[in-house]
Amino acid sequence: LTGYLTKVRDKIAESCRLLLSTEEAISKIASDCGFRNISYFNRVFQERMHQTPGQFRSLSAENRTAI
Repeated sequence: LTGYLTKVRDKIAESCRLLLSTEEAISKIASDCGFRNISYFNRVFQERMHQTPGQFRSLSAENRTAI
């Protein structure tokens, strides 16, 4: 169980990096990070980050332009 949670945590961390550094579609980022199902990716991302991948990308972009 610990190994699984670490793996998911690493995948979400990688997806965050890609959301911030690329303009790739969220579905492509999910796939590139090893998620075969976009709905599962969205659910896991939201549980972990307390926002959807789209919200994460938008809010981060707003924060970068506000500085």
